[in-house]
Amino acid sequence: MKSGRKRWRAVIAPVGIPLVCFAVTMGSWNLLQPLEAMSVDLRMRWRLHLVSKEQRTDTSDLVLLAIDQASEDTLGRYGAGRWLSRGPFLDQLRFLRSYCHPSVLAYDIIFKDTQGTRIRDEERISEASLRTGLIADELTKLSASTVDCVSDGVLADLSQLVVEQGNIVLAHGFAGIWEDSRFFSVLGYNFRGGWVDPQSVQIPVWSADGNSDLGGVAYLRDIAIPDAGIHFRSQRAREQFEASLNANLPSPDLWDYAYLGALNIPRDVDGIVRRVPLVMGFTCQTSADADPQLVFVPSFALLSVLLHLGVDTFPLADGIVDVRFGDVIVVRVGAETYRIPIDDLGRMQLNYRWLQSDFSEVSFVRLAPVQNETTADERLALAQRWAGLLRDRIAVVGVTVTGVDVGATPINPNTPLVYVQMTAINDILTRSFLRPVRPIMAWVLMLCLLLGFIHLCEAIRGVRVVLAASLLLLVYGAISHVALHIGAMALPVVAPGLFLVLSMFWVLVFRYFTESRARRRIRSIFSSMVSGSVLSYLEDHPESVSLEGKTTDASVLFSDIAKFTSLSENLSPAELIRLLNTYLTPVTNSVLQWEGYLDKYVGDSVMGVWGAPYADRDHALNTCRSALEQQQIIKTLNEQIQVEYGFELQVRMGINSGEVTAGNMGSERKFQYTVLGDTVNVASRLEPVNRDFGTDILIGEATQRMVSSELETREVCRILVAGRQQSFTVYELLGVRGELDAATSAVQEQYASALSDFYGRNWSRCIATLEGVLNTREDGPSTFLLGWAQRYQQEPPPPEWNGVYVRTEKN
Repeated sequence: MKSGRKRWRAVIAPVGIPLVCFAVTMGSWNLLQPLEAMSVDLRMRWRLHLVSKEQRTDTSDLVLLAIDQASEDTLGRYGAGRWLSRGPFLDQLRFLRSYCHPSVLAYDIIFKDTQGTRIRDEERISEASLRTGLIADELTKLSASTVDCVSDGVLADLSQLVVEQGNIVLAHGFAGIWEDSRFFSVLGYNFRGGWVDPQSVQIPVWSADGNSDLGGVAYLRDIAIPDAGIHFRSQRAREQFEASLNANLPSPDLWDYAYLGALNIPRDVDGIVRRVPLVMGFTCQTSADADPQLVFVPSFALLSVLLHLGVDTFPLADGIVDVRFGDVIVVRVGAETYRIPIDDLGRMQLNYRWLQSDFSEVSFVRLAPVQNETTADERLALAQRWAGLLRDRIAVVGVTVTGVDVGATPINPNTPLVYVQMTAINDILTRSFLRPVRPIMAWVLMLCLLLGFIHLCEAIRGVRVVLAASLLLLVYGAISHVALHIGAMALPVVAPGLFLVLSMFWVLVFRYFTESRARRRIRSIFSSMVSGSVLSYLEDHPESVSLEGKTTDASVLFSDIAKFTSLSENLSPAELIRLLNTYLTPVTNSVLQWEGYLDKYVGDSVMGVWGAPYADRDHALNTCRSALEQQQIIKTLNEQIQVEYGFELQVRMGINSGEVTAGNMGSERKFQYTVLGDTVNVASRLEPVNRDFGTDILIGEATQRMVSSELETREVCRILVAGRQQSFTVYELLGVRGELDAATSAVQEQYASALSDFYGRNWSRCIATLEGVLNTREDGPSTFLLGWAQRYQQEPPPPEWNGVYVRTEKN
């Protein structure tokens, strides 16, 4: 019997446990993929730190013409002023045509009309004699000073005319380049619908009919990949492909003289840009009674590469581009063949081997000399400086101004998306592909780790197997990093790491309990963050720890430090902990001193409850007094925090009173005393609402009724928060009654008058009152209500409007 037991123990540790851990890991493979993606991001960042800039020089085929801060400083804010007239683009186009000859000029920009993409046979402003006559008449009156400004309708027509004429003139520039065959131009657009742009609204299927509102489909069909070059794993996969239904195209005036490239860059579920589509499909109809057709076109990045490589005959001939979804895109140009790995949706995983600074970059304004403001000699001097940099390269025009057209990438959370397009282009040109690990390869890899760990378990006795397995894990981690760095293969690390850690842990536990023959009992500890009075109450009333909740009246407070994430970015972990302790210690003491209990901390957020688990008829008043005291504590602390950390804290608080369900929530082995219910939900929604109104403490209606005799409050507005169907009035907690200064009391009265006029739709008087308030002091609610009233003065609400501010955000 003992011999059989020993043999069983000899098998379970080295074989049974690893097999079970292997099954668990492979069963969780899909759940681990987000973590795997994050691990690849981390290795990419490490690689950029380990590889010197001198080694990242394989970017010579690309130049970025950046609409940067210098361009805005010279030409004005992008998207307005001179940019709308397309003047800077035309100046640059003339300069490049005359002096610099890139192989491709690709615009990571959509040149739209003022009202979107106009159909070709729609009347232009310039062709509408009545409308142009009105513009001329009012401009004449304006120049003669008989009027101060033009009318709204003429102003809109004038704006549209500027963009319309700018697009036409720009089209002439592209036409000249097209006729001279100096270089190719690519204009950006975005597909709508399908997997690249999921939308809840219904999007119509695109029609290829020449009379369609969306006639640009014919231009996309001209650059389409032949159907013979599109391959799916199965017919079912083709039928289930979520194609786009139409697109936001540039102005139709530009369609004839440039190629169109799709700019869609879908994010992963965590918002990170890790993949870019190289081939996108859309659905169109050739006639009203025909079945929709599925058409595939190259993306902005792939189209730019094809033109750069000399593919200039469209529609594409068979064999030049061969798309095998879930495998590769094969591009054949002369003797060169490019095999680009893609997934089932046609996406290439981006290999971020370069920083933005690794690409040649020239400020847009440097290469856009104004034709009538510069001499030929000045332009020639510019050409001598920059022509060599641009010649025979892909010149990408994109926006790099901070905060405009940016997204998160594995190497930077605030990356200009034009850099993503350039990375995709350079990945293809340099064949720097990040090859995905196929399922069969993943299984082989994991089986090798399983067999290796089983061998370690049989070869090494005792707990020393943990040291050997840890060494194996480190070696595998090093191999995965080298594979990404040299072989450009993203080996999985999370699943292998989880398998090895689980196996090590359970083998260690098994051997500890079996080989040492020591039996130990593990006790669970019940702990919760409560005040001393709550703990005493629970000890005196053991029936209160049952899992059955009870309904009681209570007040709930939620507080949160405004912008704490951004404030703490530059703090070390030790400094962050010290700052939180500095703040939370006196705040916690205030909660406890005013007879509340601390329900929980969530990072820098605090939840306090008054009136549960023991009754407190003054729970609302005690909650509000604690909130006011905490604000005073924060003001005092800010003097110290400003000196030590260089910033001050602003804490937002939301308070609500009413019925709650209080009790120990959880299982009989692990639970925590807390409160639930609509009252709690409203309090949690009120805290972030402070951000909208510029306030510090907001309270609900029930709380205001219970404290109005003791504390000063003011009505802010009626509000409907996310998750509720009924609106309620929200109040700002100002202070103790009788202790407000005269200026604050005056603002309180003026705001009440303005709010009454607002509800009565007397916008002018409401605005005048609020402007009077803001001329004397800053006031968050007045600023918010002023903006609201001004919008309604321009566009009055419908008759059924009830004055409710609808807030759809939860945070």
